[in-house]
Amino acid sequence: MIEIIDMNKKYRTRDGRAVRVLCIDAPGEPQRCVVSVDETGWIAHYTRDGKHCMDGEMHPYDLIEVKEQLHLWCNVLRREPFVGEFYSDKSCAKTMNGPRHEPEIIEFVEVVK
Repeated sequence: MIEIIDMNKKYRTRDGRAVRVLCIDAPGEPQRCVVSVDETGWIAHYTRDGKHCMDGEMHPYDLIEVKEQLHLWCNVLRREPFVGEFYSDKSCAKTMNGPRHEPEIIEFVEVVK
């Protein structure tokens, strides 16, 4: 749940569309924000807490804050002793142990706050 839309944060719609917040102080009751939705540039009005419907009902166009994610890949060689290293690039994780070894590649995703 978004408290109040912030111009310095990134958002998307509940159904996954990219958005760009244009203003957060549009006139009207209740005060609204104006958003450009996806590459079509469709302009939509939202409540200050990111709701598309003024009655507060959940809607696919409601805004959701996009949290930055950190992706790491670990190449795991199943041998004794256990060996595994983390890489920020999947292709590096696949090739860092040479052509003789076929590591299992595991992706880790962490939400950065």
